[in-house]
Amino acid sequence: MIQYHGIWDIDELYDLQNDPLEEHNLIFDKAQQGRIRQMRSELFKILAKDDANRVPFSMKRSMGQNLRRRSGSKPADFPPELMRKHNAKE
Repeated sequence: MIQYHGIWDIDELYDLQNDPLEEHNLIFDKAQQGRIRQMRSELFKILAKDDANRVPFSMKRSMGQNLRRRSGSKPADFPPELMRKHNAKE
């Protein structure tokens, strides 16, 4: 399991015995949700025990290398599991 901290990143879970090339992300698999909750809980217990539940930031001098070419590839679509349903107010 890989848990990301970026706002647009999607966590990942792979069955390394059956999928050693990590081609099928199981993070949205309903059958894996209990395992994912358990792994997240264990992760945060380890981080808390080791006082490692912090993300250090360094000072930025500029926006960095985040510019995109207008002629470049189009952004990937969001997975349907991350899309909210419209409500009457939208």
